[in-house]
Amino acid sequence: MEKRALKFIYGAGKYGQLLFQCFTPFMHIDYFVQTEEPERGAEVKGIPVISFEEMIRIEGDKIVFIAIGDKRISQEIERNIYRADSTNIEVYYCGNFIADNLVTRRKPYLAGDKHCIICKSNFKEFLPMGIQEEIFNRHHIIGGGYRSNCICPCCGAGDRERWFYYVLQNKTDISEISGRVLHFAPERGIMEYIKQNKKIDYYTADIVMGQAMHVTDITDIQYRDNTFDYVICNHVMEHVADEKRAVEEVKRVLKKNGKWIFSFPICTDMTTYEDSAIISPEARLKAYGQIDHVRLYGSDYKARFEKYGLELQIYSPEREIDATDISKYGFIEDDVIIVAIKKSN
Repeated sequence: MEKRALKFIYGAGKYGQLLFQCFTPFMHIDYFVQTEEPERGAEVKGIPVISFEEMIRIEGDKIVFIAIGDKRISQEIERNIYRADSTNIEVYYCGNFIADNLVTRRKPYLAGDKHCIICKSNFKEFLPMGIQEEIFNRHHIIGGGYRSNCICPCCGAGDRERWFYYVLQNKTDISEISGRVLHFAPERGIMEYIKQNKKIDYYTADIVMGQAMHVTDITDIQYRDNTFDYVICNHVMEHVADEKRAVEEVKRVLKKNGKWIFSFPICTDMTTYEDSAIISPEARLKAYGQIDHVRLYGSDYKARFEKYGLELQIYSPEREIDATDISKYGFIEDDVIIVAIKKSN
């Protein structure tokens, strides 16, 4: 299990507090940070306030959101953070987002031309998210790396989750069927959408205890053959070492003509790369773009899964909707959702 990254808001003043209020519904913030040494025991909104030096001394992965209006000062802070602690740290400048969405409006999510299809909120911009690593400079990886318009500031849904939601809503009958659905690593927005269909017998599953209704390994699913009408897993397969066994298990528990809806990061300028000798977090980050990934899917992904006897339907925003709506909904233009149909038992 990957250890949770600690999250910091750099700036404990007006901008920092506005960003904290924005994050509260969907994200836990561990610390506020300010450049000067704060008073002992200082808190803002019940969150400890620490100094820059104390933040750097804290071990572990960090995500830092800079909530300062002056971009020049923010850039200097960012440079200082990376100079002092360049390992496993992500830094995001949020000043423009705060100024455009949070400063002048009492209800910021009710204005702007961006729209989250999951929580139905409107605002000027999505929040940035994603890591900045060398692999994303060398390769175009769909669904990986830093994206400036990624996270809904109201419900916390990411760009990949919104596109998955769109496909479920517009390309499947999951909201109408009477049947069974198995959902691995369930996302809150998608889970709530599926649960609206009261005719569905809905199972959520995760390999980590406490993350879903049932602890389930996708390579050793505990349910009987021909049980589910749908199996769902969004960005799961890149974590699974035994791909063949996982596909066999998904096919086993699907009914005939059942559908497996799934996705993963895709590198468009190379074929799938995996090496069982790559096991350290640092090596996996360098090779695959994330410390807990075991492969990087490439342009051969379709043929790779068709060889398992699946009939694939591929959905991508650039082929389904116009550029204006792609921008409005905050989708990744060439994102890919796969709907695989099981044709044999």
